Amino acid sequence: MSLIKLEEKYIFLNQSFSNQEEYFQKITEKLMTENMVKEGYLESITKRETTYPTGLYIGERSIAIPHTDYQLSNVTAILVSVLKDSLHFQRMDDPEEMVSVNVIIHLLFDSPDKQPQLLKELMSKVTNQDFLQAIMEAKSKTEVLTAFNQ
Repeated sequence: MSLIKLEEKYIFLNQSFSNQEEYFQKITEKLMTENMVKEGYLESITKRETTYPTGLYIGERSIAIPHTDYQLSNVTAILVSVLKDSLHFQRMDDPEEMVSVNVIIHLLFDSPDKQPQLLKELMSKVTNQDFLQAIMEAKSKTEVLTAFNQ
């Protein structure tokens, strides 16, 4: 059974942020409003990103997959933000290097045993350049859902 359950309300197209910190601040505000995360989430996700970067260089198109401790999440969910202008994230495989990303796939886990399976499923999708191109070129939330469900 797939753990990837993307909902239309968690797809954000044509997003614009001045930097990574602004992205984390805005997405945390949305998550708190929806009661999806607990107090301390912003500090935790920011600290984790510094310690364990999530920028993923995949070739022509790159992404970030931020996530943090399950104790601060009330749900298991995926949020997708497609950016107007790229943001820089440190690479997970080489933290000294930065990668420009136009797609952020933000993960929430409410249980530690869900993380490995969800990451495995997600990695099989995001390493496909056609998948990433479809996400980046999507004109509607429905197109993003279609790409995830293929």
